[in-house]
Amino acid sequence: MKSGRAFHDLATLISTAPSVTEGLAGTLRRLVDLTGATAGALAFRPRCQAPIVVTAGARRAPVALRRWLTTVAATPARGARLTRIVPPGASRSRTAALLRVPLGAPGGRVGELVLLGRIGGLTAATVPAGFPHELGTAIDRRCDRERLALRASVLDRITGLLTSRHTLDEVFAAFAEGAAKLVRFDAINVSLLDAERGEFEVIDLPAPGFPAHPPRGTWMALEGTLLARVVAAGARVRVDDLERDPAPEASLRVFAALGYRAVALVPLTSGGTVLGAVTLAAARPGALDDMDLDVVAELARPLALGIEQRRLADESVRGARETRALLAAGRAVTASLDVGRTIQVLLAEARGVLGVDSCGLLTIDPATDELVMAASLDMPPATVSTVRLRPGEGVTGLAVQQRRPMQSRDLWADARAKYPHLARTSGFRSMLVAPLLIGDQAIGAISVLRHDVHDFSAHEEELLVALADQAAIALEHARLYTELEGMVADRTRELDTQKRFVEVVLETLPLGVFVLDADLNVVRVNRAGARALACDPATRGPFVRFLPDDPAPLVREFLREAFHSQRVGSIEEEMIIAGDSKIFRLTAAPVESASDRGTHAVLLVEDVTLAKGLERQMLLTERLTTAGRLAAGVAHELNNPLATIAGCAESLQGRLGHGESAAMAEVGDFRHYLGLIEEEAYRCKEITGSLLQFVRDPGRRREPTDLNGAVLKAVELLSHQFRFAASRVATDLDPMLPPVAANEGQLRQVCLGLASNALEAMAGRGTLTIRSRLVRGEIELELEDEGPGIAEENLARIFDPFFTTKPPGQGTGLGLAIAQGIVTDHGGRIEVRSAPGKGSVFRVVLPL
Repeated sequence: MKSGRAFHDLATLISTAPSVTEGLAGTLRRLVDLTGATAGALAFRPRCQAPIVVTAGARRAPVALRRWLTTVAATPARGARLTRIVPPGASRSRTAALLRVPLGAPGGRVGELVLLGRIGGLTAATVPAGFPHELGTAIDRRCDRERLALRASVLDRITGLLTSRHTLDEVFAAFAEGAAKLVRFDAINVSLLDAERGEFEVIDLPAPGFPAHPPRGTWMALEGTLLARVVAAGARVRVDDLERDPAPEASLRVFAALGYRAVALVPLTSGGTVLGAVTLAAARPGALDDMDLDVVAELARPLALGIEQRRLADESVRGARETRALLAAGRAVTASLDVGRTIQVLLAEARGVLGVDSCGLLTIDPATDELVMAASLDMPPATVSTVRLRPGEGVTGLAVQQRRPMQSRDLWADARAKYPHLARTSGFRSMLVAPLLIGDQAIGAISVLRHDVHDFSAHEEELLVALADQAAIALEHARLYTELEGMVADRTRELDTQKRFVEVVLETLPLGVFVLDADLNVVRVNRAGARALACDPATRGPFVRFLPDDPAPLVREFLREAFHSQRVGSIEEEMIIAGDSKIFRLTAAPVESASDRGTHAVLLVEDVTLAKGLERQMLLTERLTTAGRLAAGVAHELNNPLATIAGCAESLQGRLGHGESAAMAEVGDFRHYLGLIEEEAYRCKEITGSLLQFVRDPGRRREPTDLNGAVLKAVELLSHQFRFAASRVATDLDPMLPPVAANEGQLRQVCLGLASNALEAMAGRGTLTIRSRLVRGEIELELEDEGPGIAEENLARIFDPFFTTKPPGQGTGLGLAIAQGIVTDHGGRIEVRSAPGKGSVFRVVLPL
């Protein structure tokens, strides 16, 4: 038996070891030597970590034995115990003694010592009585020093990040990583408070094994949450068991849904102000105690400092941005008397500094005393012209009437909104309005809009009021300038007016205007020109670069000839711009000056696609109208002789049965031939009747109509056309198809147009299959041909009335355009599926 002094030295060994694990390993080796044991294990259970277990003994101890010793040591024992056991891997006859000694005080066990040795060589007195308590205390103290060093290291790292250029997300990640080393939890997040809005943002922080950058969370209302208690008391809040202890319903619902039972919140404070809180959550009830919260509170202090630094930095950046915006607005007011441009600058600055989605400015029309939209960053002109408000109407009218800022957090649900349909169609939800005041008089209003539901803060209101004051000054300057302008000489006023007029005309002219230099480079282009050729108005360079490759050489020669001849010239060219076929009239006018001749030219680009289309349509419509009238006249004139022929045939049949003719042998043949004459005459009359019914104006009346009947009538009419004689029309019509509310004549015209187009595409050969069916509450009419199909680049243009597909023989788009117009007017649509060489399928879908 070794002396107690030797055992006491083992406790000193723990204290001087580089780490707890190394100290445990060295102590266990010495214990095995001192006690004469063959093997042993030493386990230490740190407060917030997994147990640390080391083993020692024979160098070639079986792996199974070492694992068994580890398991035994990691399992707490009630007290010191000496038992006989058969070690793993040994025969039953080779029993050994197993001594298990708890380490630490009885009320604070920190680990376990396990020794394995010979029976008789290992007894209960092998380990001195006070040694387990002494060793446990030494290990616990060594672990405390290591934890303090770890806490200091974590604090140093967080503090170091604050003094360097690291993002707040990186500080969050370091905080979460350090907290996970010192405290056991299942989830951790940071809640950042927005006291003005009464909300807080939840930011989930990364734990070991999760992404390195914390994802931003969602916003929650502060009222009725655990965070509200933290803010109210300025102190930590801990709930040991959410199922047992009282907790706010909102927080209980969130944590219960995630399976957490224990929750603790540590406030993040700076200068006595609560910025938010660190939230720890665990699935085990009572998993968090005051010591854990003390650790987190210590780490939270530099974190709060970092958050406050970021908040101050953000406020500084925001303040600088707001100052720049106000300075830019002031410069715009003082640098230009162009009120429109000034207002556009003000609106752009308002949108940028307030982070909104749209801005607009309204002024009071003196003639009607109504608020009219004077400028908008992105509202369509057609919509701008419809916005008219009287003071007191809508949120804007109320702001002008009461001469103070007003807001709507949700226009869709605000009864004060004058034009809620515009808000819904444009997607705007919230609005802030500030009146434009000159003294006590309101002259208009400036409004900002967002796409989300939003409560504008008092600071945002103040900022918009400042911009509104600048806008009011700009409008007042414009008014004063207008008054002073009348005192200037008439000639000066006329010249200034003409200059501004020309500039406005240039930009608002519906014709594209390009100014070219002698090298055919674009010097300037107006908005209409940029839209016409789908280019950027700020783009410069060769003009032909904006044209497709095919017409570019011809246009280049045309422009060079205009410069050379110094004469105005014009050409018309068809080209593909942004996927659409356009016809442009290009007019080049060289600009002459007294100093230099022929250095520039003005090129007018006029989109005449619609005009040309209408011209062709008028010609074709006139031809079709003439043909229809001629067909109707011919059909009408044919009806009279056909009626005579049928009547005579019927009369002759009646007379064959009387007099001498009854005895003639040829009476049977006469009757047969006269029946054929009468039958064919009536058949011809039916054909002319169908033709008359088709060319007659169908009118606009709609009533329940048999779609199958309209299809069959169209097929019958097409069957009499010689050019389709080699084609076959097959019908697969649903006999249970319900009537559709439609104009029968127009519906028949759709069937005829689509069917004739398909037959023309097959060049008089092949089979046209027509199907009708009821699909999901809609009636479908499908026409499938065996033609050559439609090229992909032509699919988007087949409904152009004057588009002709290539190669020839596949028809034009007039019939398709008419059919599409009728179907669209009936609330339906036409779907097309086609591929070269695989035929085409036209599907007409009509609502019941």
